[in-house]
Amino acid sequence: MISTINDHLPAVLRGMRGLLCPRPRARDAVVSFQDACVRDLIRHAYARVPYYRRLFEKAGLEPGDVRGVANLATLPLTSREDLQHLPPSEICATGSQVDSLYMVMTSGSTGAPSR
Repeated sequence: MISTINDHLPAVLRGMRGLLCPRPRARDAVVSFQDACVRDLIRHAYARVPYYRRLFEKAGLEPGDVRGVANLATLPLTSREDLQHLPPSEICATGSQVDSLYMVMTSGSTGAPSR
């Protein structure tokens, strides 16, 4: 028996529909997971990292204000230079054993060396 394109058309169309119209549930699950990760990270930074808590408070933000990826643009920006001049106790989570940190210096190939 000789098959024609018409015999395979429904399978081809189903495959194309899967590419062009991904299942919304899978996308929703990924977005929900990303949003949960962002909320957890923001809560952790606010509760345990002194520098980020001050940064958020200065901007008038609380952890509940950031509900997910869509709210990341509301976060205040910080620069590498801002972080370089702070002691480890300000940028590490409270309770971290800052004295036992392993410090490494960068070469500074993209600017000033960093530790």
